[in-house]
Amino acid sequence: MVSFTDRKHKKKCTVFPFHPWDPKEGRKHGIVMWVPNTIDELIKAASKQLGLPDGSFILSEDGGNILDVDLLVDGQSLYMINETN
Repeated sequence: MVSFTDRKHKKKCTVFPFHPWDPKEGRKHGIVMWVPNTIDELIKAASKQLGLPDGSFILSEDGGNILDVDLLVDGQSLYMINETN
């Protein structure tokens, strides 16, 4: 279990279950979560929380595919989509 002192230096993010360019009427609520150590852990945890299938990936607000959690800034909005989207 992660203690409060372990989390004080971690980044958090908000992950939304839609493409950043989707129209507003098709959007759903996202989740706020701590950024884990790897992008695979982030994808796995966010997929589970959002009920998305395997094969999902994370995009930035400008539509770029995030490949490493070290590229994220604290409080960043991220968008999880499936390969078919």
